[in-house]
Amino acid sequence: MGATGATGTGSAGATGPTGGSGTSANLLLSAITGPTGATLTTMISGPPILVTVMPLSGSLTTVTASALSGGSPAIGGVPTTFTGVMQALPTAVTFSSISATFVNGTSFAAPSSTVTLTAQLYKVPKGTITASGVVGFSCFLSPNLGSGTVAVSTVTSCVASGLTGVFAAGDAGFVVVYATVTAGIGVALTINGSVSVGIGQ
Repeated sequence: MGATGATGTGSAGATGPTGGSGTSANLLLSAITGPTGATLTTMISGPPILVTVMPLSGSLTTVTASALSGGSPAIGGVPTTFTGVMQALPTAVTFSSISATFVNGTSFAAPSSTVTLTAQLYKVPKGTITASGVVGFSCFLSPNLGSGTVAVSTVTSCVASGLTGVFAAGDAGFVVVYATVTAGIGVALTINGSVSVGIGQ
């Protein structure tokens, strides 16, 4: 038998078609309380006295009810208690949406007042315990409460998108849900119920 001949070399084949786009990994965080785990209060002049402080993610029977420093969150107020609630993010992320739902757990009367609930995202920069509301990153729950007796299981909710909340790796965040008297007669109210919030990219 003769010797094996040399291996031939041909030109490379054509490049195959480009694969389809992959699915992006969107981050969605959500937190929920028990049936009457959230406590919100208003004062006669309108601003909130106590707000509900929610983590970015988790299920809680009772959440932190905190006083505010600096007035309403709408004008830059910050909860005095949040360090045990804030959650640090392991990677940089830009959030763009927020949602919230409140289910009333105890009936209350507000015959001549309109009460608006608001959910606001807060950021705590890495290495600090200095919190501030992310400007514009909030939603107003609808319908408003009041103008009569608010029954148990009354539901109000909101969704807001197209927002911008930039967090660096190591920054922490939390959500505040608060109540304000926005029309009618100012009244001191205590509102208890279940709150769920969601934050998404």
